[in-house]
Amino acid sequence: MRQGAGAWAAIGAAPDAWHPDGVLTFGLIWLDYLRAREPSLAVQGLVLYLPAERAKTTCLRLLFLDPAAAQYRAFVFDAEGLEEPVDLDDFGNLDTHLEPCRFSLRHPAPGIPGVESMERPDGALSYCVRGLNFPRKSRSQLVELSRLRSPDATDRRNPLYLRNPEAWLESQVRRHVQEIDASLMPEPVYGQVPAFAAADRGVLDLLAVDHCGRLAVIELKASEDVHLPLQALDYWMRVQWHVQRGEFRAKGYFAGRELLRESPRLLLVSPVLDFHPSNERVLRYFSPLIAVERLGVGLQWRRELKVMYRS
Repeated sequence: MRQGAGAWAAIGAAPDAWHPDGVLTFGLIWLDYLRAREPSLAVQGLVLYLPAERAKTTCLRLLFLDPAAAQYRAFVFDAEGLEEPVDLDDFGNLDTHLEPCRFSLRHPAPGIPGVESMERPDGALSYCVRGLNFPRKSRSQLVELSRLRSPDATDRRNPLYLRNPEAWLESQVRRHVQEIDASLMPEPVYGQVPAFAAADRGVLDLLAVDHCGRLAVIELKASEDVHLPLQALDYWMRVQWHVQRGEFRAKGYFAGRELLRESPRLLLVSPVLDFHPSNERVLRYFSPLIAVERLGVGLQWRRELKVMYRS
């Protein structure tokens, strides 16, 4: 939208869009593209048109973008024809809840590579085979599961080998978190804390702490995903919310450590060739208060977790 030498990028999400929360990702890519395509125009920022009942996630994300990089305006509409501007200050509260820590240690199963046992809340044991959880199994069954879901597996089309690569990557990072960043404590490393209603995110999260007491959010994706930065932001902002209120220590997380109230770091981990090329564009618009790092791991990450580059 042009006015003299100035302009705004604009994008809208249809009310029946399958995933309207993705509109901000494409809006930032569009904004960045227009700035490159129209050097004679001052493209001030981005205008978003959002279905009223699905606007909250996008509006929350806007609060954590850099106001010096671009300006943002949001409008909502409904089926009755209502269209009105949004006051982003109305979206300061997050839907997030931190349960008391119920962390259970994982113990390697003797003589069975890649298998760990965990005690469930009811006292029964469950097993994790390179990221996949199973109820109690016999030793022979665990050996077979380990063989099929192994970096040395001969049948790499087997559903057990292919299932949920993010969970496999998570198990590697959890066991070798200091390969990701040597400043991080090797344990405890928590998964999906705090929980929130986003089961379709397609990424897995870990929460770790460094030797100084600063938290680190680790977002994992084993395949290319254009939405990775903003999906990671959803989780980071919730961790930040609880950090500011000192709730992690109060709820028993990272027992025995003094936790800083400094904003957590955000580490995006993916195989080196599987970062979407637009991820870096989107990250340009993040608030400078968010310390983001992209870490590309080697393609043989199932066998050996090795960071090939940091950005």
